[in-house]
Amino acid sequence: VAGASWVTPELLAKVAADPLLRKAFTDARCAEAMEALQTDPKSAMERYGHVEEMRDFLQAFLKLMGEHFSALGEEGAAREAAIRPAAVETAEERSAREAADKALRDPEVVAILQEPRMQALLQRLHEGRSLEVEAEMRAPDTMRKLRRLAEAGLIGMHFGSP
Repeated sequence: VAGASWVTPELLAKVAADPLLRKAFTDARCAEAMEALQTDPKSAMERYGHVEEMRDFLQAFLKLMGEHFSALGEEGAAREAAIRPAAVETAEERSAREAADKALRDPEVVAILQEPRMQALLQRLHEGRSLEVEAEMRAPDTMRKLRRLAEAGLIGMHFGSP
């Protein structure tokens, strides 16, 4: 998501690689729990904490986000976001979260993010190793998938005319 430094390819890949977290973007109950968690974490845990499947999901999601923001804080990329309470969200962060949530409800986008080859390619791009994947990125199927992720707002890439 453009402008959202905390929504990284690593985070998206971790969500896509974990069946429990991946389910959050296809299961309406998990989506409701995530929404509740963002507005009132205590109430969300009271409401969903007794349901084993939801409790497992919430714990996995909170663990992932905690680890993710800790790593960003250590890198200095999102120090303020890592220490800000979860309920406080800037307009830019909310917009980025909403765009990511919408994109990850799209089965095509989720399928692309689940592909190990695409995860590796996105990881190398994120690490600034674009020369290593230049030839692979020219493949029509890869270009189509990258365009789809860009259209969904998950990556910032500029494409010339087709």
